[in-house]
Amino acid sequence: MDAVTWIAMELRLPLSADRPALRLGALALGATVLAAALAFAVTLTLLARIEGARAAGRLALYASGIEAELGRVAHLPHVLADDPLVGAVAAGAPPGPLDAKLAGIAARAGVDAIYLMDRSGLTLAASNAGGPGSFVGQSYAFRPYVGDALRGGTGTFFGVGATTRRPGHFIAEPVRDAAGDVAGVLAVKLDLSRLERDWARADEAVRVLNADGITVLTSRDDWRYRPVAALDDATLARLAATRQFGAAAALSDPLPVPAGMLMQPLDGMPWTVGYRPATGRAALWAFAVAGAVALGMALASFAWAGRRAIRATADLRRVEAKEVALRRMNRRLTREVADRQAAEAQLSRAQAELLRAGRLAVLGRVAASVCHELGQPIAAMRNYLHADGTATTETGRRIDDLLDRLDGIARQLRFFARAEPPAMRAVPLDDVLRYAADVLAGEVERLDAVLRLPDAAPTVRGDAGRLEQVAVNLIRNALDALEGAENRIVRVTAARDGDAVVLTIADSGPGLPVPFDAAVEPFFTTRASGEGTGLGLAIAAEIVREHGGTMTARTSDLGGAAFVLRLPPA
Repeated sequence: MDAVTWIAMELRLPLSADRPALRLGALALGATVLAAALAFAVTLTLLARIEGARAAGRLALYASGIEAELGRVAHLPHVLADDPLVGAVAAGAPPGPLDAKLAGIAARAGVDAIYLMDRSGLTLAASNAGGPGSFVGQSYAFRPYVGDALRGGTGTFFGVGATTRRPGHFIAEPVRDAAGDVAGVLAVKLDLSRLERDWARADEAVRVLNADGITVLTSRDDWRYRPVAALDDATLARLAATRQFGAAAALSDPLPVPAGMLMQPLDGMPWTVGYRPATGRAALWAFAVAGAVALGMALASFAWAGRRAIRATADLRRVEAKEVALRRMNRRLTREVADRQAAEAQLSRAQAELLRAGRLAVLGRVAASVCHELGQPIAAMRNYLHADGTATTETGRRIDDLLDRLDGIARQLRFFARAEPPAMRAVPLDDVLRYAADVLAGEVERLDAVLRLPDAAPTVRGDAGRLEQVAVNLIRNALDALEGAENRIVRVTAARDGDAVVLTIADSGPGLPVPFDAAVEPFFTTRASGEGTGLGLAIAAEIVREHGGTMTARTSDLGGAAFVLRLPPA
């Protein structure tokens, strides 16, 4: 039996040698059906593979986007938990300065909120303090991430905000006291709604499930907070206790994973990302090709060209899709590199500031102890000298001079032990400089030096007593540098420069023998042992910093050192 006979029998066509047209028609019809079926199968298979590869790539892109967004701030709670100001507020210090600091960090890091809780879960300080929906005064002890952090680990949690009613991802770290015990919890809330808006604008079907199978992020509003299957009573009770999804969750209305949705787990998170590609497009193309073939074998050449065009179009789309994905990946990698470099630079600056703050804090504790321990023995020794008349002898006078020196050192150390902020007001620099000149007049005369003050100086905003201490310390250091110099000149200038007042104290001495950062460290001195405490520059630098100003050093045109202070104007 030949092929023509078989086709005719299957189609119930009568065979006759007198009707060759019928035989040819049967053959053409059979060939058309076979060609159309073959074209449909081939086209559907090819386009299905292309759509499958594209869907897998899109799914991987969405998963990496979520991982990048979560990893962007993963280090932030750990760094802030070690901040001395955070530890101080956890120990009972006023939260005002920390509120302002957290607000600035939250704005720069692009997070929804940063807040500090005590061991009971009560919020002590927050970046949104004083505004609507502030976390301050709210207790979040019912949230699992608080308990995880109090037990010494890292707490992570996704849920609807109990105060703001806005969803977010929470990361928490323990705040430890000096003994290493957990004194509180530092938490960061990250808003992930930007990802959902991007997915929705792209008209993509994306769904992120948590460990309970509940939709936490999605491009479709009707999928949000719906589980893939009915939840048991224990899970519902746990979700109600933690208020994870608030009152808006449709937890009793399961929505199974749609057919054809690809799923991929996230690295480091108990989440699964799902993406459903557009369906039906491959079948429509296959039907179109089959219909074109079915028009008749007479149009076989046209159908063949159409199939080649379809294959070429599919290949071109695949190449274009890969190029688009590659460009997006390059842009994303460029942004990630820039973000990481900026984060590393910010982290380095924060670590340097934390190290200096830690050294000053240790110095403050040591200073307080030394001042307390030295005060009474110094006073007692002075009383004993004057009680028995020893003070009038040469030895007594030397001992009295040494006691004066000890008392002076203790007074300087008290600067690092005090905690009160400066009393800020308008202070004329003329008054400050005249005071310093009066105090140091004897030293100027002893050295036969020239102290040049400005004819008129601007007014600054600050604490008069502390600014006088800065002027006295810096001018005294300049005078000390003139020992042995041929020309002994100390020149003080003051002028307004934009949004700051610049005060410059220059001398004709030998200049700074070390970098400025080393010179302002406590107890650094170039004078002989017993002739200086090494605290003058450290105290001056700390007072300027308290006033919101800066202090730097450079080489003076007089040949020595020049200290340049930038202070806020009144």
